[in-house]
Amino acid sequence: MIRKMLASSILWRALTAVSGWVDRQWEKSFLRRALLGPERLPVRGLGIAETAVGKVRALYVGLFKKLRLDRLTEGSVFLRTDLFMLLTVFCAPILPTMAVLALALATAFSLMLRIGRGEMRLQSSPLNKWIYLFVALTLASTAMSVTFRESLAGGVLTSFFALFSVAVVTVCAKDRGKLELLLRAIVVSGFIVAAVGVMQYALGGTSRSSWVDSNIYTDISLRVVSTLENPNVLSEFLLLAAPLGVASAINAKSLNGRLWAGIATATMCACLIFTWSRGGWLGFALGIAVFLVALDTRFAVVGVLGLAALVVVMPGAMLNRLSNIGDRADASTNYRYYIYMSAFDMIKNYWMSGVGTGVSAYKAAYSRYEYAAVIAPHAHNLLLQILCESGFVTLFALLAALFTAFRSAASVAARTKDRELKVWAAAIMAGGVGYMLQSMTEYSFYNYRVTLVFWMIVGLAVSMRLLEEREKPAL
Repeated sequence: MIRKMLASSILWRALTAVSGWVDRQWEKSFLRRALLGPERLPVRGLGIAETAVGKVRALYVGLFKKLRLDRLTEGSVFLRTDLFMLLTVFCAPILPTMAVLALALATAFSLMLRIGRGEMRLQSSPLNKWIYLFVALTLASTAMSVTFRESLAGGVLTSFFALFSVAVVTVCAKDRGKLELLLRAIVVSGFIVAAVGVMQYALGGTSRSSWVDSNIYTDISLRVVSTLENPNVLSEFLLLAAPLGVASAINAKSLNGRLWAGIATATMCACLIFTWSRGGWLGFALGIAVFLVALDTRFAVVGVLGLAALVVVMPGAMLNRLSNIGDRADASTNYRYYIYMSAFDMIKNYWMSGVGTGVSAYKAAYSRYEYAAVIAPHAHNLLLQILCESGFVTLFALLAALFTAFRSAASVAARTKDRELKVWAAAIMAGGVGYMLQSMTEYSFYNYRVTLVFWMIVGLAVSMRLLEEREKPAL
């Protein structure tokens, strides 16, 4: 009955016509071809770097057998690389950084054992070269830092966690079960973190004064932090996890599975609201739009109408918080304005080399460029921070790696006939795009645990593309 009423509605027919036109224009556009890349990944011969890596691997495997380490490690729990990787991604937002690092090191050690035994080799992918370049430049920036000793730990952590994306591709590119298990692990840990945040809000309390401008936002007394010590960092993690919760609900095989995933997603959304992070809210809105359009481009028109309706139904406190984004009377907006001005001045002098990896090097240089005596630990913008720390080429390598990952997910979402894989790819795109939007107002690599989750998402996006390519029938 409802379907017949909609079909006979003039408004519905007009909306359908406009959506269909948008869809047809998108299918023919150059932008679509540029974003999605080729139908199939090009088959390349071994380059010089890959040939060299192959020879090193052959020597490593030979040494392993000569020392009889293959027999010594037979049946060892450390051969379960997938298990250690699962524990790492699950515990990343929950445990302290050093505990997460220990799990990540155990994963790397396990992977090296598997390679030494000849059971596994690093998976070649379009992502690898950009990750290696980013890591090499980050380590070089660390070595030349104006505060080398203080930068060392941060530079090594940043590099190691970026390399984790290559490990994810190696483990998941040939095994769909492991890929989906990691995705669901992020949803479960997201639910736990969000539940802690919601309980914090329910029990009440107050936030640090620097997180809330009480002169403007008299109705906000608490911004939840859960296990991540900062409301903006918490929102960054939730931006990555919540879309995966939506995908998990859609892909669930049973009613109980859909119910659980729905509860987990609702809890993460509620916690995101209670962070009162404007960048997080905008990132989530953009992420949902990307998710819907990735599933069907005709949702673009519906999204515009939905955005207009959202302004009408949004609670007053949220609307007030969003409306002051560009208002210099808002303390956090004014604070960021002066920081950005200082960062631009710093970049003019250090655009090629940067001042060194980490907030210590940034703070050491920042004192010469600060405006209005505003003290800042970082640039409150990921791109500006990378430019200040490591220079233009490092930023280019980072953006190239992210473009490769998002292009991989977009290609799967647009082309695969596998509905579940399409939904997972759309969710990865949504989380990544939302995270990067918030990165325009925050230094989103500041918290290493969330950075690790982000790099794992990058690896999963590329793994999905390689997996889809492997499952695609031959032409």
